[in-house]
Amino acid sequence: MGDAEVEVIGRAMGFVDDADVPSLLELVHPEIEWRPPAQGTLDDVYVGHDGVRRLFAQLTEAWDSIEHRPIEVIDGDRETIIVTNLRLHAQASGLNVDEVWGYAVEVRDGKMFRVAMYTDAETAIRAHGADSLPRRPWPL
Repeated sequence: MGDAEVEVIGRAMGFVDDADVPSLLELVHPEIEWRPPAQGTLDDVYVGHDGVRRLFAQLTEAWDSIEHRPIEVIDGDRETIIVTNLRLHAQASGLNVDEVWGYAVEVRDGKMFRVAMYTDAETAIRAHGADSLPRRPWPL
């Protein structure tokens, strides 16, 4: 993976933060598999554009703000690991989340094809065999 893939992922994160699902879907492969963290109330996997729409409907129902602040990138052969500071604010409870998460993303044909989200960046790195790969700061 390289800079073109990182650019796609960065743009997608911006659309997630803006709750702009139509623009996000332009960067999502029609056969995407999107896996949210295992520790939650979401489905195990969301498939295709309809699945992504359903995922983000559930997320925006629970959180009134989502903000990614990417920290670093780990380039693998098939996927890129993004380490990001994720900030969430819950509508109903007022709960704030401020944690460092990991996203493993495979980009195919300029679109996100697989996404796996982890509530702990180091778990994402280990799960995707990226322990020994070089890390680089998020592009400015």
